[in-house]
Amino acid sequence: MPLIVRSLSTWLKVALVVLSLGVLLFVIGFATESWMVAGGGYHSSSWNAHGLWKYKACRVHSCGSGKYNTATLPDFHKATQALECIGLIAVFLALLLLLLYCFVDSCRRREALTATIFFIFGAVLCMVIGIIVFATKYEEIGYEIGWSMGVAIAGVICTFIAGVFCVLQLCAR
Repeated sequence: MPLIVRSLSTWLKVALVVLSLGVLLFVIGFATESWMVAGGGYHSSSWNAHGLWKYKACRVHSCGSGKYNTATLPDFHKATQALECIGLIAVFLALLLLLLYCFVDSCRRREALTATIFFIFGAVLCMVIGIIVFATKYEEIGYEIGWSMGVAIAGVICTFIAGVFCVLQLCAR
């Protein structure tokens, strides 16, 4: 194993670390409920947060959370869920392909790296479109970007950077 790691280029080592970090950050953002928040100011007695799958609402002395009823969920929210799920699946496939490319000699072919790049940038595209739709629609009704979306955006940026390093590796071959 140490010999395999030493034989990897710097581009690949950085891509693997940054992609792993990007996946971790995106999964944290994906699963938490503070994508968009409203209220919570110093004089406010209520606070609401919406995530992809759950919501949380706090009033004067109590808080409650729950899962969305898909029958009453707006179409833009369902579209965002779909785009983020597609992005998550694509980024997991990209990570798997990159791991195989790095650590399995029989997988060190140009096609594997090209497929990794395709999945990375496809994932980034889906994730970015979903984030834009979600943020735009909730901002129209007075919400602001929450920490969960910030973490997800950081994951998308890391994923994009990993894709750039994979392209540099492909060009260097």
